[in-house]
Amino acid sequence: YIDVKIKDDDFLFVDPPYDTEFTSYNSEGFDFSDQIRLLKFLDEIKNPVIIMNQATQRMIEAYKDFGYNIEYVNRPRNFRRDGNFTEEQKREIFAIKND
Repeated sequence: YIDVKIKDDDFLFVDPPYDTEFTSYNSEGFDFSDQIRLLKFLDEIKNPVIIMNQATQRMIEAYKDFGYNIEYVNRPRNFRRDGNFTEEQKREIFAIKND
């Protein structure tokens, strides 16, 4: 994300890896410290942002610490290898910031 060219008038929709134990999105992974580094990056560029993530307590607190307004949505989540959705509903965050 650091190499993305962002203009002053860009609106950003950010969908980082969810705050779960599964962090194998790339060879370096993406852990909670990466989540915070992303928030610091977004804070520095000052563009309007919506971020989606799993509604874990530490993500809720992190987004609030960086001045985001939090909205919640419950939706089915797919954790199965066959591609079918589970019936289980998971709580997710839409964190919104408009500097």
